Amino acid sequence: MVLLMAMPSPTADASRNHHFSFNAWSTAWSTASAAFQSWRKVSSLLQSIMSRVAALRASRGDLTGAQRATTIAEGLHNSVRWWRIVGSAAWDYIVNYAWRESFSRPSQYAQVLFHFNEILSAFEELMQARSEMEKLQWISQNYQRVLRISKSLLQKLLAIFSQSGPLRESIMAIQKEISDGELIRDCLQLGAADVKGLLQVVRDMIISLLAAPSSRQGSSHAEL
Repeated sequence: MVLLMAMPSPTADASRNHHFSFNAWSTAWSTASAAFQSWRKVSSLLQSIMSRVAALRASRGDLTGAQRATTIAEGLHNSVRWWRIVGSAAWDYIVNYAWRESFSRPSQYAQVLFHFNEILSAFEELMQARSEMEKLQWISQNYQRVLRISKSLLQKLLAIFSQSGPLRESIMAIQKEISDGELIRDCLQLGAADVKGLLQVVRDMIISLLAAPSSRQGSSHAEL
């Protein structure tokens, strides 16, 4: 509601432009609101996973890595800081991406979905392991593959969310944790079901953000 009140009114240079701006703005806000609800679920799942990552790292003596994971988990708590972060991300999307025609189905869109599905398939494979020994063997054989796909996915997302702001900064933070802290290996060891659920929610949210501008553009032109 605070963000809605802070938004500037659509321009009224001409009734035609006014109608288009209002319609586009309304759709952009609707998309950001839907993404906000998805992010609440994402943050809850991610908070739980990062808390477990912190415990796993502490158990093997990686206290620095454990502290980084704890800091991330605490930042995802439903607090004033959390609301500020999510509000900033929603505003970032509306201002930097929702208005850009080039953001409508960007060239990396198909590759992003392909990589998400690749990672989800990998976690489904891991879930088939019938023992801890089979699980460890699968991780040993497939870790580099999952790591490579994850890095490529993040690069594609950074190419899409190219403007400086909370969205890009969040992706870069995850990228750093994967490179410096072996976050992918930790997630594979923790349990495939929880991480798979998180990935599915994130994928659906990304699809919503990337698909919305295309729908908006089509509906707006149809009404003009």
